[in-house]
Amino acid sequence: MLLLIACIFVALFIIMSISGFLYSKRDFRELSAINLSESKNNKDFELVPSYTKAKIQKLGYKIPFVIHQTHKTRRVPARMAAAVKEWVNKNPEFAHKYYDDDALQDYVYKHGSIDVVKAFDTIKKKYPTKGAMRADLFRLLLMKNEGGVYADCDTTPKISLVKLLKEDDQYLTGVGRKKDFHQWLIICVPNHPFVSEALDMAVEAILLDKPARGGIGREAGFAGPPMLNRAVVTVLKRFSKIKHTNSGVHNIDNNYNYRVIEGDYLGGHVNFKYRGYNQDMKLLGLKHWSSK
Repeated sequence: MLLLIACIFVALFIIMSISGFLYSKRDFRELSAINLSESKNNKDFELVPSYTKAKIQKLGYKIPFVIHQTHKTRRVPARMAAAVKEWVNKNPEFAHKYYDDDALQDYVYKHGSIDVVKAFDTIKKKYPTKGAMRADLFRLLLMKNEGGVYADCDTTPKISLVKLLKEDDQYLTGVGRKKDFHQWLIICVPNHPFVSEALDMAVEAILLDKPARGGIGREAGFAGPPMLNRAVVTVLKRFSKIKHTNSGVHNIDNNYNYRVIEGDYLGGHVNFKYRGYNQDMKLLGLKHWSSK
């Protein structure tokens, strides 16, 4: 009898040990898959959908009703997932597309010209840890082809975009502290000259290794805010126009215009750098793109 009880206890111990090993092995795979450096609790992460369909159909607008966002992976810290959801929840009229690094690269290789792909591969090889540089080039290609809304993942809207957009809008922007148009939030029609010019100039800058000046670091000058600002000025000069930063609609030529909402953060209607974003970057094992 005692022998039978002992055997039962031994069998239970073996089963529990095997079960514990399998669960720990599964947890390890999950943590490794999302490249965490400082998290021990996978419940702090959520999977962002790659596509969310619009819940309400809205017609008659020139700017497509789709919001684009990108980050390294679809499985992100809960705070970042909540920020992404805020764009979806406050804008039910918009479809939402999210691109991780693989989807971003696939898009560039599929829709980019030979020179765009070459520029993309150049910065990928030269700056392998600077994913935001690839995202800078990607957003220019994406917005030229698709139009709609591009928003960085560290931002959240305070109100619905429908309350800000007008049916005839072709390019909508706020004005930063340096009197620059937003690059972290781009709202436009496909093939708008500001974005098309910025893409062409970015590709040339990357291939010639000659970035625009005026950014936080040299890397930002290739396809980041300084390059977009240079492109805006270049396009306007081509049509003998100056850059306006006051509120209102301003013509570029007979076909295109842009509308300014005076003030940074799209006139104060968008939150920039949600609280905890830097900690989330650490959880993802990432550093800000300007870090050495």
